Amino acid sequence: MTAKIIAIGKPEFTVGFRLAGIQTIDAKDPKEEFERAAASPDVGIIITDEKTMNELPVFFREMVENRVKPV
Repeated sequence: MTAKIIAIGKPEFTVGFRLAGIQTIDAKDPKEEFERAAASPDVGIIITDEKTMNELPVFFREMVENRVKPV
């Protein structure tokens, strides 16, 4: 199985990734989008920006940062 790459963030951040053919998700609710992406077995890499990460609650941001695993 091939792991997907997705980009989560505001449209001004994700537009370049979309043009490159990477699936993008508008981060209206970043925590919900990260939870959904992390729970998906076919998502291997999540790309985001600092602004979106800073919108996450501190405990959740730390959980996301500590969830790094090789793909």
